[in-house]
Amino acid sequence: MQALTIATRTLHFAAVIALFGEFVFLLYVADRAFAAVSPPANAARAAAGRRTLCVAGWSIAAALVSAVLWLGLEAAEMSGAGMPAALRAETLATVLERTGFGRVWALRLGLGVAIALLLLFGRHRMQASQPLGLATALLAGVLLATLAWAGHAAGERGADRVVHLSADAVHLVAAGAWLGTLPGLAWLLARAREPKDLEPAAIAARRFSALGVTSVSALVLTGIANAWYTVGAPASLLGTTYGRLLLMKLVLVAAMVALAAVNRTRLTPRLASETGIAAARELRRNAIAEAVFGVAVLAIVGLLGITVPAVHAHMHM
Repeated sequence: MQALTIATRTLHFAAVIALFGEFVFLLYVADRAFAAVSPPANAARAAAGRRTLCVAGWSIAAALVSAVLWLGLEAAEMSGAGMPAALRAETLATVLERTGFGRVWALRLGLGVAIALLLLFGRHRMQASQPLGLATALLAGVLLATLAWAGHAAGERGADRVVHLSADAVHLVAAGAWLGTLPGLAWLLARAREPKDLEPAAIAARRFSALGVTSVSALVLTGIANAWYTVGAPASLLGTTYGRLLLMKLVLVAAMVALAAVNRTRLTPRLASETGIAAARELRRNAIAEAVFGVAVLAIVGLLGITVPAVHAHMHM
């Protein structure tokens, strides 16, 4: 049951991050890059819009399915019964009405359904309707941020609860803006097969780089705030399961940052040179590698969510 819970949480986090990141990529990176060249690359803009709708559709489907499974798993754990018994109407009603997880789950389900309807409504309009894309991106961002209420931050009280939940929400959105846009960037760079494709690729890489710097800065600041509440003393990093998992996460994030630094300082400037096509291929490989590391980070996040925070485990040692 625990392994299924971790897998479900990981899938849900990944799906919501992909959903939000796709719209950040479309609206902030791809659309601006293809519009900035002369003449505007309208066919490529349309292809980017179609791709976003396809990936977003699969992402919201995965998010809704994993959300339902997550509810069943939580109901089983709270009731102490097996999954079949936990899925009874009265058990689910109790979880939804009388627990914080249940109330937040119902809110998030409503957001997910609203996003699905927007995607369905906008399947022929998203490419030409920026307001529709912005509305979907906003709802996806809220859906991602509200995952903070499914973590350890929801257990705080008073001002600590506000600070910790706020830091966690910003942390999630920043992660989505970075990790969630990597597949789109890899797709765009894969199109840079001829010299004429290098200009939009270079613009996109620069815009993504600026977004990455902002996201990483937010991740560092909010990560420090979260660690204050979940880790406590530095000794807890090595002395508890939670601390060791967090260190593994930090190592993976450091690897992602190192790849991003290479992309920003060495490869992105080369897109405007005679070796631009080769640089685009290297950038794409690095973007895929970052995404793979990011999935590993999400798996650790799924495990951290059901692990006793280091600050509490250390207190009982």
